[in-house]
Amino acid sequence: MSDAATLAGAGLLYTMLVMWATQPPYTCALMPDRARQLNLGHSVDREHLDNDARQIPRMARRYATHLRASTHNDISDVERVVYQCTETLTREVMETHHVTREQMRVR
Repeated sequence: MSDAATLAGAGLLYTMLVMWATQPPYTCALMPDRARQLNLGHSVDREHLDNDARQIPRMARRYATHLRASTHNDISDVERVVYQCTETLTREVMETHHVTREQMRVR
């Protein structure tokens, strides 16, 4: 194998390792977002808030599913875990972007 091929293989392996190590954890959390007040009169800010709002149920369900699988037992009430995580994430977005619950509703 040539030096270039060995170097390329090592680079690919390193890249895969970094991607694996930096994947988001299965927690009740969204990706970090810069705290700033959104101006919902601007379409970009409306789209940003809509995107955040659409991610919340998906992340809450993903968290509950992972929690059930990682504890190797049945969570007595998966919907309760989803609800609690959804509430946590909604409050987080509301605080981060200074919006109300009504503004969080996907349009």
